Amino acid sequence: MNENNSGKKFDIKKIFCILKCNSFTYCDLVKCLKYKYEVVTDPYFKADSYKNYFSRKNKKIKHQKYEQSKNGLYVHHVAENMFQDLCKEKAIADNPCLSCLPDHGFRYQMPDQLVYCNLVEHALLHLFIMINNPNYYKGYESLNGKIKKWYIDDIDENKLKPNERCFYNASKISKEEAQTLEEEFCEFINRKEQNKTVCHCNYPK
Repeated sequence: MNENNSGKKFDIKKIFCILKCNSFTYCDLVKCLKYKYEVVTDPYFKADSYKNYFSRKNKKIKHQKYEQSKNGLYVHHVAENMFQDLCKEKAIADNPCLSCLPDHGFRYQMPDQLVYCNLVEHALLHLFIMINNPNYYKGYESLNGKIKKWYIDDIDENKLKPNERCFYNASKISKEEAQTLEEEFCEFINRKEQNKTVCHCNYPK
C-alpha cells in the first residue's frame, strides 16, 4: 500500500476488486474518488480566459494551478465520458456539441464536474469510458502506456522530471502488481465486450 503526499493511501488491491466487480460503474468510481480526495474548488479553466478564447480575444485558455498536482494527483473531467479532451481548447472548439452551447461547454469545467485521481485511477476512469464508447480509447491508451513505462519497464525514477516524480510516487506499485493490473485490465475488457454492458449514469449533470 502506497501513501502519497496528501496522506491518502493507495491500495492497488481495491483497483483489482473494482475490475472484478461486474456491477461497478463509471459513476461509482467517480463517487468513490470524490469521497476519497478533497473536493475540487475551482473550475479547470479560468472563466474570463475561457470566455475570451471563444470571443477570439485570446489564443489560449488559462487553466487553474491545482495544489494537489504537487501530491501527484490529476484532475479528471467527469464529462469526458461524453466529450473527449475537455482539457484542450482546440478539442472543445472543434466539438459542435460544445461550441454551439451559450457557455461553450464551460459547465463541464466547473468544480462539480471535476475529480482528483492518481495515474492508475485515471487510467481506470478512462477504461470505463472506453468500454462504453470504443471511439474514446486514446485517454486509456495514453495513461496505460505510462503505467507500463513507469512500473513495468523499470524506468529510473531519478530521470523523471520533478513534477513527473510526484505523479509516479502517488500511484507507485511494484512490477508484479503492474503486470497483474495489465492482466486485470485485459480480462475486464474481454468480459465487458462479451456482456456488452453499458453504464447509463447521470454524469455529466
